[in-house]
Amino acid sequence: MERLAYLMTPRSQSAGVDLVKKTLRIKDIGAAKKGCHDALRTTARKPYPAIEGMRNVPRLLKTQNPSIGVVKVEGSCR
Repeated sequence: MERLAYLMTPRSQSAGVDLVKKTLRIKDIGAAKKGCHDALRTTARKPYPAIEGMRNVPRLLKTQNPSIGVVKVEGSCR
């Protein structure tokens, strides 16, 4: 959360562009700026997980640990 908040502040824009360039190995600064802008535009200010996504976690993890299959996601999100 702190990283996202840092990258969303205007004074950190150049650090965000540098991070995008380094992570994605992009040399074109224009493409990196556009990617950073698009990512910030589409990212929710308060990024909470969707309940549908949270329901998938126990379903996927119960193959590793069957006791996880009994976890009720709806009850733990309130």
